[in-house]
Amino acid sequence: MRQSLSPELTTVDLSIFDVNPHVGQFDVQGTQLWERMFGSVRELRDQGIIKGPLLESLQDERTSQRVNRWALRNYTRNYGLPGVAYGQRFFMDQQNTAFRVIERYKASIPALRGVLGLKNELRSDQPTDYYEWMNRPDVAPRLAFEAKRGLALAFISGVSDVRDFRIPLEAEGGRIQKHIDKEGVFAGLIGDGKPKVITAQFDDITNSVVDSFSLNGTHEKRILTEVREVEGVGATLTILRKKEAEVATIKSIWKAELDARKGVGTTIRPMDVVNDHFGMLFMTLEDGANIELLMEKVLGALFTYTRKMGQITPDFHTNGDQGQSGKLKLDGRLLTYFKGLNGNPFELMFFSKNNYLNSQFEVGSLNPHTGMYDGQAHELYELQREGIVAPRLFPDTHYRVRRAFEHASQKKTEELLERNKSSDVIRTERMEPLQTVEPKVEEGRQVVVSKT
Repeated sequence: MRQSLSPELTTVDLSIFDVNPHVGQFDVQGTQLWERMFGSVRELRDQGIIKGPLLESLQDERTSQRVNRWALRNYTRNYGLPGVAYGQRFFMDQQNTAFRVIERYKASIPALRGVLGLKNELRSDQPTDYYEWMNRPDVAPRLAFEAKRGLALAFISGVSDVRDFRIPLEAEGGRIQKHIDKEGVFAGLIGDGKPKVITAQFDDITNSVVDSFSLNGTHEKRILTEVREVEGVGATLTILRKKEAEVATIKSIWKAELDARKGVGTTIRPMDVVNDHFGMLFMTLEDGANIELLMEKVLGALFTYTRKMGQITPDFHTNGDQGQSGKLKLDGRLLTYFKGLNGNPFELMFFSKNNYLNSQFEVGSLNPHTGMYDGQAHELYELQREGIVAPRLFPDTHYRVRRAFEHASQKKTEELLERNKSSDVIRTERMEPLQTVEPKVEEGRQVVVSKT
């Protein structure tokens, strides 16, 4: 299977999300993208599959079937897939990612679920359906736009997903975790996690960790989680992670939107933007824990992994252009490249307790220009990113969502401030090592459990 795509299949311009200015007429941008994915209309004529305009030819059922077979063969070849059945399945997978992008917005703004609902027609494994939806004069303008948007989102997600077609990264991550376990990075039995309550004081306004005192007032949070012991380091939280395809797709559009605002281009480049598809996060709980030793132990284990390790790229910095808050403080970040993973690095992130808690909870302050909070909390930052992309996916011509993200940011901020306050979590000092974690209730309050 070919692992690299032709340049025309790796980028697309932000203008692909523009509403067709000629309502009920031919959508030039959408058709050009369709031809890049499935083949040119001229080729159809040259091969004698159609004689007249494609839109008219598709009204004949037999001709429509021939065009779809031709389009799926081209799509399969263009993406280097092993057969047409795989190509058709891959096309459907990318459509499903496009649907999940929209579903993510509906989850972020529950009040707009009805407004953002997709048209029922938009689900098909036949490429010609998209061509017709975009170009037929009797199709409603919003359906025509959503068809082009769905095709564009499927195109963007396909750029990244084709690299992982033969190598499911979730399974690869599991194998890496198993190898780290076998190499003895963690003390005790393999998988022997212990319950641990993380306790910290947080600022009442910014929700950031404070050492002792804040003029804003403070509150305590208690987070029950499961940790592993690392000799010489202490209790350590580990999280094996895989970036969802819909998040990677939004991130690609978001980066292009930032470039456009800076005047440095409008090209969406998924392969250049998303380089953190999967990895592991490590957080030490002890004050002054030796994070360098932890990094050495993890890297030492990875050097003996079945796949030969190639390049290791250290990156201890973050910025607002890379999909993470510019305020995020890492204690260590390594991109490790193994042979046979099609260029996908395995990302290792290392945090001290306070830096990790801030990455999960800090809401910062209200930005008067955006109407949103500017903290580094991951959930809040993802909401900010979605808000930047929203006008492209939900233009004012068909939707009204711009102000909705300001309200959603306020709600998320309130939720993060209240989450895991001590009054909401029962004390667990007397708990024995857990075999299984079951929700328990004490005096009307439920345990809050965070799994690694």
